Formats: sequence, structure tokens, C-alpha cells
Amino acid sequence: QRAIFQRRFGVAEGRFILAGRVGASFPSEQQVSPPSSGLLFASQPLDDVCVKALEMLAGACKIAGVPLDVAPHPDETDGDIAGYQKVLARHVGLVGKVLDRGAAMREMSAYGVLATVVSNVALWAAARGQDVVVIDVAVELPLDFAGMGIALKAAPVEELLAILDDLRRAGPQKRALAAGRTAYIQRNPQLRDPACADRIL
Repeated sequence: QRAIFQRRFGVAEGRFILAGRVGASFPSEQQVSPPSSGLLFASQPLDDVCVKALEMLAGACKIAGVPLDVAPHPDETDGDIAGYQKVLARHVGLVGKVLDRGAAMREMSAYGVLATVVSNVALWAAARGQDVVVIDVAVELPLDFAGMGIALKAAPVEELLAILDDLRRAGPQKRALAAGRTAYIQRNPQLRDPACADRIL
């Protein structure tokens, strides 16, 4: 990582700040959570983008009878969290709640599916063998988890419903996702390296 940054960006090694260790928290073997354990939405401070995504998720999860919890990003405001609570409350009959800020990493192993717009938590979940769904809200994003093979992408509620049903039944999309996830980890063995940094600042 240091050599790449020095060569590509001309950054002096003494100016590197390594933030977090990716490999240190990855298990040696993938672990699959039970499909009945619900869905966790890892949100981010993206203005109204995550509210739109949560609206779609809440609608689909209510119809499918899947519990839906929200894990706000540590930088999200009280206003952001209030917006998520309002979305959940509008979908009467939906089982769901908003967790504490920053709870995604700590709590995600309790869920069968992790959903997000673009959170890096998706990579951690995939490395643990969890199914990841990216909610497509038609905005330009810096990462394409579906293109990387570690997530399925859903846009309308109907498409999301079909994906949730396929994951529940261990259908063809779930099998393809598992294969893509395994291939990605094999192509990126540095993710298992305890010295690999989460971010270089």
C-alpha cells in the first residue's frame, strides 16, 4: 500500500496515516448467518439519499415480513436518525428499529442480509459470508459493490422483493452471489492480512 501511494501520488511515507486494520477483524472462514435473522441497513450521511433507500427497503420488508433495523453512521445527525425513525413509523406493521450510531460493525453478524447504498461495511459483511444488497437510488457512487461481485443491486420495490425471496430460498441469485463473493476474496488476499489498512489518509 505504501509503495503504491508513493509511486502513484508522490506521497512521502512519513505523511501516511493508517486508519484501522481490515484483516485483523476478518474471520479465517466465511460464516453464513441464518436467513431468518432479518435485514440490517447501514446508512450514511448522504442527505436524503439514505432516506429514499430506506423507504424502498421498508416497503419491501413489510410485504416480505422481514424485520428491518437501521445502523446509522457515526457522523449522522439527530435529524438524520429522526428521518429514519419516521420512515419506519410510516410503515405500520413493519418490525424494525434504529440502532445506536456506529453499531453496524458490532451488530451485523446477527443479521442474514446487510443492505446499504455505498457503505464500506458491505465489504466487511461479504468477507464474513453475509449476503449484501445495494439499494440503487440512481446517484453516482464511488464504489460498485455489485460490479465487484460481492452484492446484489436492487432498485424498485418489486426487484428488491424478488431478491429477498431468492435469498430466502437459496435461489440462483444467492448462489451466484456466494460464488462472486468467494472469487473476490480470492483475488484480494490482502484482505486477510492483519497489517492491511482500512484507509490511508
